[in-house]
Amino acid sequence: MNMEEDDRLVSIQDEDGNEYRVEKIAEFDSKDGLKHFVLIKDPADEDEDSVYPMYCTEDDFNLVDVTDPEDREFCAEVLDALQGVEGLLKTDDE
Repeated sequence: MNMEEDDRLVSIQDEDGNEYRVEKIAEFDSKDGLKHFVLIKDPADEDEDSVYPMYCTEDDFNLVDVTDPEDREFCAEVLDALQGVEGLLKTDDE
């Protein structure tokens, strides 16, 4: 997915060329500094707690779903620290 910066609302494009507007909640690096994470949510989603972790690839600032359990846990910890609420990260099977 390609991400274009526009304040807190950004446009992302999936591999099929579909474009979506999402809200960028937070950006941060992994503990080892090798990955740059972005937490996003769909502003039109009625469930205000739906936050999705992504990470940026080095080429063209592409966003990729976080699938590694340790990375997902790290993102959840950061989100919990930022919002003071647990369990907001959603997966595709939820």
